[in-house]
This record gives sequence, C-alpha cells and structure tokens, in this order.
Amino acid sequence: TLVQHRDQLDENALKNLPAFIGAHGVAEFAGVFAGISAIVVAAGPSLSEAVPHLRGVVGRIPIIAVGKACPPLRANGITPDFAVALDMTPESLPCANGTDGIPLVFDGDCYHGVVAGHVGGLITGESLSPLSAFAAVFCGKQKGALDRGQSVAHTALSFALSTGANPIIMVGVDLAFPGDRTHADGATYTWGGNASDLPSCDIIEVPSVAGGKVKTLRSFMSMVSAVEEMIARAGATVINTSP
Repeated sequence: TLVQHRDQLDENALKNLPAFIGAHGVAEFAGVFAGISAIVVAAGPSLSEAVPHLRGVVGRIPIIAVGKACPPLRANGITPDFAVALDMTPESLPCANGTDGIPLVFDGDCYHGVVAGHVGGLITGESLSPLSAFAAVFCGKQKGALDRGQSVAHTALSFALSTGANPIIMVGVDLAFPGDRTHADGATYTWGGNASDLPSCDIIEVPSVAGGKVKTLRSFMSMVSAVEEMIARAGATVINTSP
C-alpha cells in the first residue's frame, strides 16, 4: 500500500499540514472516557440490525463511527460523537458524507479533500509521514499517535482505546458477510454491494462469532489479525457484537 500510493500519501500529508497544525491532538483525549463504555461503529452489514439498539444509548455512551457508517446512523436519528477518516484516495470523498457537524478524527495521510471539506472540529495524530513529526515539533507539542491498522475501523478502535474507555463495544465491524450484503443499508461505500458479485476465488469461509461459518474475503483475515493484536495489547475489554 505504501509503495503503490506513496505519491498520494505525500500529497495528502502536505495539503493536510494546515489542518494538522490547527487540529486538536489525540493526546488531549487520553483517559477522558476512563471508567465508562464506548461504542465503535463500522459500516459492516450487521450495523443495520444494530441501529435500533444504538438509538437507546445516544447521549449516554460515546459513539465513535467510521465515516461510511455516518449516513445510516444519522438517517435513523443517531449522531455519533466522533467520526473517523483514514482512506487515502479521492474515491473515499463520498465516505465523508454525513460527517459534517461531528468532530472528525483524521489520519494525517488521509485524502486531503475529506479534511478540507469537513465542517466541524478536527482531531489528529502523528502519521506515517515525516511531515507530521515535523509539524508536531513546529506546533510545540506532540499530537499523539493513532494505530492506523489496515482499515478505518482499526483507527476508530485505536482512538477509543486511547480515551481509556472500558469496555468498548464494536458494532458493524464484521469483516465478513453474514448475508449477501457487503455493507450496512444506506452506508456509503467504494466497493462491493452484493457479496455474491465478488470474485469467488477471493471468498472463503471462516468460523463465525455466533457459531457456524460465515463468508469473508481472504484479504480480511489480516485485518482480523490486526484487530486481535490491538485488543491483546490494549488491556481493555472489547466486545464484538458482529456475527
């Protein structure tokens, strides 16, 4: 990924510099939710079934949602407390739809158009780019670091863990297809739609959290490993509600 997108990453880091300098750092949020729960919401297909339950905790438990999950949440009267952006390419721009008015936690290397077009507060951390380390020194303080993992859901979980929230409940972090949909109803996405349309050579079956087997992509297995490693290091209880 770094080799294929190095030019885009460098462009993003450079164009994000003004926003990076002016943004709050994730370090400022260390421990702010210590002793309480938080919910991390991704745009997996199981989110559709979880929406009614999320309505009941709005305003009571912090909700940290990836950008793709914000449209279906807001369509159902749920405004997340934080939105998260990571993806680096222009194709990710529609995934910011629905994040305006919500504090945006963004990786310094994410697509610059998402950051420039956001209406609302900005929160960031040092990224892979050396420019972010330079900018942190220029600001006179470190912004803090986010584990970018391999998907925006990893970054959202990393932010939740940095706040000290415990336990953390994951919703829609499926990394699998319990049905035929690749994403929740109403979610913004840049690939997929129907799991049955994906190349059959990429589909495998793995054990489901709920028991039995569930279909997933081969590439998702490394993402699952990254989540498991992040949780193992965290020292917090993480509850996965996804099948």
